[in-house]
This record gives sequence, structure tokens and C-alpha cells, in this order.
Amino acid sequence: MEKEITTDLGSQIKNYIRWFREECSDQNDELEWLINLAIDSGGRTKDDMIQVLEDTYKDYVENRDYI
Repeated sequence: MEKEITTDLGSQIKNYIRWFREECSDQNDELEWLINLAIDSGGRTKDDMIQVLEDTYKDYVENRDYI
């Protein structure tokens, strides 16, 4: 079953990039994790990436005044 996107995907991607640049405490570890996620996904990459974006959006944006 394909994961449903609840927020505009483009906004989520921009938000993830902003979070990565401004607040990610270990960018090397995060980037390594994303690369491994893509390599090891076994075809699940899209759903996994959407989940990462959704989680980051909820944690980083919902309590702020910008997207």
C-alpha cells in the first residue's frame, strides 16, 4: 500500500532541506542514513522517504510560522 502524502510534497522537501541545514545536529550521520535508506530500500524508497518528510514536517514546521 502506497503512503499517502498529507502535505504538499514540494513544501515538505524544502522543509527537510531547511531542517537539515539549520537544525540537524549530525549532518554526516543523517546523509549517510538517507543514502543507506535509498540503497537498502528494496523498492520501498518512496514510502520511506515520504515518511521521513512527514515526520520532519510534523517535528519542525507545525510549531513555526513558516513552511
